[in-house]
Amino acid sequence: MEAEVVHLQSILDGFQAKSLPSVREASDSMLSWHSIAMVFKSEAHRVLTDRESLVTQTKEFRALIASMQRFVMMNIPLPVSRSNTWPSATLVADPRTRYLGKEWLTQQMYHTMHDAIALFPVVGDDEDFYQFDFQASDGHDDPFMFIEQMQCKLPGTLASFRRVEESH
Repeated sequence: MEAEVVHLQSILDGFQAKSLPSVREASDSMLSWHSIAMVFKSEAHRVLTDRESLVTQTKEFRALIASMQRFVMMNIPLPVSRSNTWPSATLVADPRTRYLGKEWLTQQMYHTMHDAIALFPVVGDDEDFYQFDFQASDGHDDPFMFIEQMQCKLPGTLASFRRVEESH
């Protein structure tokens, strides 16, 4: 039995010796074509995997851009007038969109505050001021607009003012 194993091992070694030179002969360099093909195959797989993640990331960014554009289009600042109020804004559930939308809205409020404040009359800090404006159309069921502006000094502390405001 041992003799048969040795004989079969020698036959196997002979076959392996014959097969190796054919692979080596097929290559012009120190690497076999099989090794080069395996490297290309693994790199192709890596590139396809990277592409899938980049495509997914691109889709997420496009969705984010669309959400942001929709938010901006809903909140384009109108010319400041006495009846102008900030449009009601809703932000989608994406936290990045919510953050960027709030940042944009804050910047819009900051950059247009001077125009809105300029509509108020020039009154000193120590002067009392009261203005009442009412506009209505001739129609029976048409809407009307009521604007009241007031500046006055009230005696008391900040805590007492807070209590009054919270109770009313």
